[in-house]
Amino acid sequence: MGVIAAKPAKLSFSQVAALPVGGMTADQILRRLDLCTGSQLLVYGASGSVGSYAVQLGLYYGAEVTAVCGTANQQLAANPGAAKVLDYTITNWIDQAGRYDAIVDAVG
Repeated sequence: MGVIAAKPAKLSFSQVAALPVGGMTADQILRRLDLCTGSQLLVYGASGSVGSYAVQLGLYYGAEVTAVCGTANQQLAANPGAAKVLDYTITNWIDQAGRYDAIVDAVG
């Protein structure tokens, strides 16, 4: 599948070349997890490049996704359709998280 788009004038070629890195990284991670419909997936760092793609791809693969991010990015993590969004700055999200088939740590 090929996708072609015009380079935005305000971005350098180096900046544009880096754009797909987050999506490609998330895709490689999730393919190795072998998720299936109904899998429980937790994405820690769900508002960053890799994490936001991991949320979207997890949903694509049929997983029920729980996203973990800070207060300012709650809506960004919820928009793709995460079943639950946990705010690590307010709650002890580890106690609220539950059990998961897979966890993606997109922070470190």
